[in-house]
Amino acid sequence: MASYQIQLPPWEARSNPDRQAIANWLECATDIAHSTQILRPPSSNVDTATVTIQAARLASVIRAISTPIRKLLLDGNGSLLKKAVGSPTLHPMIEPVHDVPINFARHLQEQSFTIGFADGRYSDITVPAVTHHTSVHPLHGVSHLNGTKFQMSNPFDHHAEPVNFNKWMNAHLLEIDGNQFRAQRLLRDLANKEGAHIENNYPMMTTPDLPIGPDDNTLHRLANGIRFGGLTYLQIFSLYTALYILNRTRASLDQLTGLMNDQNLDYVRQTIDDAPRTLTTSEAEIEIMSGPMAVLDHDGKLRGDYSAGLSTTFKIPRTS
Repeated sequence: MASYQIQLPPWEARSNPDRQAIANWLECATDIAHSTQILRPPSSNVDTATVTIQAARLASVIRAISTPIRKLLLDGNGSLLKKAVGSPTLHPMIEPVHDVPINFARHLQEQSFTIGFADGRYSDITVPAVTHHTSVHPLHGVSHLNGTKFQMSNPFDHHAEPVNFNKWMNAHLLEIDGNQFRAQRLLRDLANKEGAHIENNYPMMTTPDLPIGPDDNTLHRLANGIRFGGLTYLQIFSLYTALYILNRTRASLDQLTGLMNDQNLDYVRQTIDDAPRTLTTSEAEIEIMSGPMAVLDHDGKLRGDYSAGLSTTFKIPRTS
C-alpha cells in the first residue's frame, strides 16, 4: 500500500460548541488514528512509500475502526458529529470514467450427498454441475487493472462540492444482484456484523427461479461473496471513510485552539499525523467466495433450474 499527502477543508465547529461533543469527536478520530498507524509508511519523511500488510491484519484494523465510525457518523444519525460541527458535509464519490464490467466464469462440479430425516427417511441429492458467472463493474474505490487484478484507491471526489450529511448517508453506492444499498448501510453492517459482533453470513447462491428473500443479513452475505486483495467491499469502504474522517479532523484542529486543553490538542494532532492520509493498493487479487445452496421441497427433492446457470453482479446503482 502507498500513502500520499492530501489536504481537505475543515469541518467548522459550532459557534457555541458543545465542548464534550468536541472531545468525543476527537476521541473517535484518535481511536481511528491509533488503529491505522500500522498502515503508515516506515519513514515520515516521504510522501509516497510502500507498506506490506497481510489481509487478515488489515481486516482486523478495519473492524476496530468501524466502532468509532459508528459512534461518530451512525449513532443517532450522526448526532455526535452534529453537536460538535455546524452542518457537517462530506465529499461525494468519484464517478468511474466508464461502466464496462469485467466478467469471470467458474465451473462448479456436480455434488452428491445424502440427507437424513428425523423419521428415518433418507434422500439422495445430486446438485448438477453449473457455471457461475460473476460480473464486476467499476466501483467507488475499486477499479480493474488486468486479468484478476484490481486496484483500491480513495473513492472520495475531493474536487467536487461537499454535500450535506444526510444526503451523503442516503446515497445509493452499491448494488449486488439487484439489491441497492446506501452509504450508511455499508458502514453500519460492517460495524454491527464485524466490529461489535462477529457474524458468519456465508455467501450462498440459488438459481434464478428461487431467489433468497432480502433480510437484515442480505448485504453482509452478498458482500462476502467477493474479496479484493482479501477484503470485502464493506471493509474497503469503511477503511477509506475512516481515513476521510481523519483528514477532515486534521484540517479542523487549528480552529479548536482555546476550546480544548493545548496538551490534549497536541496529543490528538500528533496521533492523527502518525496515521496515513490515504492509501492505494497495487494488484489486489479478486477472490470469488460464494457457493451454491441446495433448496429442497417437502419430499426432500432438489428444486431449481440449474440449466440457467448462476450469476453475481456488483455495480454502482444508476438512478434517473
